[in-house]
Amino acid sequence: MNDLPLSRESDLLRLALDLAPTGMLVVDRAGVILMANREVERMFALPADGIVGQPVDRFVPASRRAGHAGFREAFLERPETRPMGVGRDLRAVRGDGTEFPVEIGLKPVRLPTGVIVVATIADITQRTAAEQARREREERARQTQKLESLGTLAGGIAHDFNNILLGIVGYTELAQRALAGPMPAGAAAIAEDLDQVLRAAERGRQLVRRILMFTRQAEVMRVPVSLDRVVSEAADLLRASLPATIQIRLAIEPGLPPVLADETLVHQVMLNLATNSAHAMEHGGTLDVSLAAADVDADFAARHEGLAPGRHVRLSVADNGTGMTPEVRARLFEPFFTTKPVGKGTGLGLSVILGIVRSLDGTIDVASEPGRGTRVDVWLPVSRPEAGAAPAPGRPAGGAGTRDVLFVEDEPALAA
Repeated sequence: MNDLPLSRESDLLRLALDLAPTGMLVVDRAGVILMANREVERMFALPADGIVGQPVDRFVPASRRAGHAGFREAFLERPETRPMGVGRDLRAVRGDGTEFPVEIGLKPVRLPTGVIVVATIADITQRTAAEQARREREERARQTQKLESLGTLAGGIAHDFNNILLGIVGYTELAQRALAGPMPAGAAAIAEDLDQVLRAAERGRQLVRRILMFTRQAEVMRVPVSLDRVVSEAADLLRASLPATIQIRLAIEPGLPPVLADETLVHQVMLNLATNSAHAMEHGGTLDVSLAAADVDADFAARHEGLAPGRHVRLSVADNGTGMTPEVRARLFEPFFTTKPVGKGTGLGLSVILGIVRSLDGTIDVASEPGRGTRVDVWLPVSRPEAGAAPAPGRPAGGAGTRDVLFVEDEPALAA
């Protein structure tokens, strides 16, 4: 506020403005600020003499000043009350230059000397952050539902396909047995064909296992695993297999607690993430792999399905490659979705990785921007003493003897 002598009415007006819970500005027709209340001073982090007498455009982001000037002129030509919260994306600039989102209401006041405008300003930074967090939760919920639906479909197909493959394998092995011993003319070629059938069936079974891993229907053996050793071994393998144009930097925090996991699956997670990063750095770059202990609080756990608060180990794989658009990022874990050319990938890699991590009670975070690389964080809970493997079941009671086995199978090829 200025220090000019004021009438009693002006004093009452100043008091009313200062007691208002929102920021209030009085602006003349030329866009000069005539009065500002204490909430505006707090909001813009400026004293009164840094606000009063200044053009209102000073507190508008530079990228929007041209448009704001045009809007102000149009408003003064037909001055009408504009309430707050009309959905406009408005931003203001504090005294230190930082931008923040605001809502602004305008009330024209006609005086004998002309029109002045009383602007009501609310800092909505916290509300905007809360709305963004809500939208992110809703998006994660939609993604989870979509993945669960895809998982249910893929799991059902995988089980049926597995039964078909078992029938193929069974009958092929029976045909091989029939060819055992001295073979008639031409039988060697048939035996080779049967070997090819078995190899193809085995590839099919591996594919089924990967699909079931995504749907979390495959059995996972979990034992305490030291991630530092697994990640170090995977990094050594990557150095020998990745192009020399890609530099691998490994950072492992000493004294990490073990996690309850399957060593082979963790190795697969590491290799898959690193290979994807390498593909994003076709012309070379840096692959940063790190391991560190981290505490998961209740807020972080609430934002990640299936994750419990407590001590975790975080595996981070980051690259400075091409990065991803938000559209690609949204579909990253969908099975069979891939940005690679035909024949270069099945699109199952990351979906399987997600299934593995979730089966280990962990979660995955991905941060990526086009042209700025990608960072993937895998969070796995540490092993607790009571979470060890259960003791092997004892021998069933009763002595040796005959047993009747009931075999039930709805697939005729397997029951034969």
